[in-house]
Amino acid sequence: SWRCAHGAVIPQPLMPELIPGDEQGFAVLVQWPSAAHASAYIIELRGVGSARTERFVRSAPAVAAGALVELRVGGLVPGSTYEAQVRCVGACGCESAPSAIGYSAPLGMAANAAQAALDQAGK
Repeated sequence: SWRCAHGAVIPQPLMPELIPGDEQGFAVLVQWPSAAHASAYIIELRGVGSARTERFVRSAPAVAAGALVELRVGGLVPGSTYEAQVRCVGACGCESAPSAIGYSAPLGMAANAAQAALDQAGK
């Protein structure tokens, strides 16, 4: 367990799942199970192999513990693979340790493969 400077225990969330957010590969949907102790979440997203990390803040929705929480991120590079970690933010404002890293498939590749198959079938 993670204990913050205020003495609160803020367990880390479970590993997120990264799902393509559109067929072209410009967006990803990051999903993870909600945690009862979280007042918000910090999502850290980066391209695999990149040193640049983007941090997003997502308020904790009023849902049952374990229900999926999600964040859609657009403006990404098609064909790239992304990784994300999630942190819980406690009522005191402190962050938990990060979750395990979740990875996406190369974005937009399924749509490209499907189109290539259609093109090949039409020849």
